[in-house]
Amino acid sequence: MRAVITWFAGNSVASNLLMLGVIALGLLTIPRLEQEVVPTIEAEVVTVSVPYPGASPEEIERSICARIEENVQGITGLDEVTSSAAEGVGTVTVKLLLGADRQKALDDVQSIVDRIDTFPEDAEEPQITLVEVNASAMKVMVWGEADPRTLREVATELQAGLASLKDISKVELKNARPYEISVEVRREDLARYGLTFDELSRVLAAESLDLPGGSLRTDGGEVLLRGKSQAYTGADFEALPLRRLGDGTELTVGDVADVRDGFAETDQDMRFNGRPAVMIEIYRVGDQDALAIGPAAEAYLDEARAGLPAGVHLTITGDETVMLRERRDLMLKNGLQGLALVMATLALFLRFRLAIWVTIGIPLSFLGAMWLMPFQDVSINMISLFAFIIVLGIVVDDAIVVAENIHHHRHTGRGKKDALYAASQGAYEMAKPVIFAVLTTIVAFLPMLYVPGSMGTFSRNIPLIVIGVLIFSIVESLFVLPAHLRHLPAVEKPAKPGLFSLVQGAINGFLTFWIERIYAPSVRVAIRFR
Repeated sequence: MRAVITWFAGNSVASNLLMLGVIALGLLTIPRLEQEVVPTIEAEVVTVSVPYPGASPEEIERSICARIEENVQGITGLDEVTSSAAEGVGTVTVKLLLGADRQKALDDVQSIVDRIDTFPEDAEEPQITLVEVNASAMKVMVWGEADPRTLREVATELQAGLASLKDISKVELKNARPYEISVEVRREDLARYGLTFDELSRVLAAESLDLPGGSLRTDGGEVLLRGKSQAYTGADFEALPLRRLGDGTELTVGDVADVRDGFAETDQDMRFNGRPAVMIEIYRVGDQDALAIGPAAEAYLDEARAGLPAGVHLTITGDETVMLRERRDLMLKNGLQGLALVMATLALFLRFRLAIWVTIGIPLSFLGAMWLMPFQDVSINMISLFAFIIVLGIVVDDAIVVAENIHHHRHTGRGKKDALYAASQGAYEMAKPVIFAVLTTIVAFLPMLYVPGSMGTFSRNIPLIVIGVLIFSIVESLFVLPAHLRHLPAVEKPAKPGLFSLVQGAINGFLTFWIERIYAPSVRVAIRFR
């Protein structure tokens, strides 16, 4: 260790290249770092949802949930199975063990559920999915004194517009009642035309379809044929033909039933400022930049406000990117304050040039840790920024004790004449305590790397950042700082008379008196009579 420290202390070019290399790598890495509000989580959960319209929870539990639970018990990596039955739908949740193969579990559950042939005939196709935890970036409320259809149409249009933006790819409507077309049959009209309810149901199912019609080969090429008669609105359903009457007229659905475009009868309701509302939620997906989503969405919404119907308003209620931006700004503010305080304190107690080189160690250590972040799969998020704020008060200690010891050697003994000796010996003497101080701090944070589950996904950001910063603080204090302090003169030129020089002289005089007359004698007595 002595040889390495001495070599770097005597080779300023190597030390400067090391310093500039770390700074350059950190600066080049910053634009490539992912920015998200919270770390992305992959949940080890598979859900099976089976719609069964009109069925009670008890019936769904008995005929759907219980059968799925029985069959999925033997899949690899299973931790536990839970189910919930509500009116019209049953959901089974398969929780996997930590580290289980999510995709294999999904395939196994899919295969098992496909083999179950005892579901009720009216039950719909099972929907089997891996639970994806998407990070919410922003919530937008569409609200006002308007009917539900207007609010839903405005929200749907805004959803499509936001999803078309370059920085946004996933936008969902929340708590918006689903569309429903109800066909309310008039019994007297069915009887008058000799129709039955089942006949009407079959016609509705058979006539409202888009069907492929094969292809037609022509000289100009092949033409695909398709019959398009899918009904999408109430007017479309009213016009569906039922039969042709004896007088040649066509009997339609509208002649025997009232068709209404509306919404499904549900218990859900959302209000904002006491008015009906629909929420639009914007998500950050993949490696999208969370801080780019907010401005892009706000700019689009500002333009959209001009075209809103009377009485409809837009309000952003949950911009998660604001918290990320505030945490980032807090780190930068604390960092600048820390730099200023360290420089001012060291300038008062030691030397101004020494204070500058010690202070440089803070951004150097941070940039080094940022260079490591992509390799550690760590992003810029609220947790990692919190880790930077934590370590800010620790990182400068290494450089301070090394610099102070070099400063001491430069003013005493052989170091007065031999600057290289003062730099290398001062750093070498502090190498062991500095390294062990860093190692004990690292050991204190290491257990956070082994927290299991989704909590571990969050907590691992803190130790990885802290360890990275502390490692580069050792590199800076032992291999970069000594070469810079080697060029400091043993005796500084007398400072020009002024307030700063008077304060510095008074502080140095008081410290000298305290160390030589009070502190050192007290330590000698304590050691002798321990």
